[in-house]
Amino acid sequence: MYIMSTMLEPVWAIGTGLTATPEMAQETHLGIRQWISQNVAPSVAKSIRIQYGGSMKGKNARELLEQPDIDGGLIGGASLTADFFNVVNGVLK
Repeated sequence: MYIMSTMLEPVWAIGTGLTATPEMAQETHLGIRQWISQNVAPSVAKSIRIQYGGSMKGKNARELLEQPDIDGGLIGGASLTADFFNVVNGVLK
């Protein structure tokens, strides 16, 4: 068994505070998973964890993490503020 993880952060989101819509992020994550399935192996595509890292905050974490191909989030600036608790609380509900 292989344990693999990768993450996606849109170039335009780096340092801007902008976030992809949940639909945009899902479409991109699905594309990555499909590419891995076709070019590596379907079993790897099924088991890999693809995380989203583009300005996930308390107000958008739940919607992003509800997407079927988003397996987690890398919390950047929000992890340094009280908003981090909103991220955690949003996921737990």
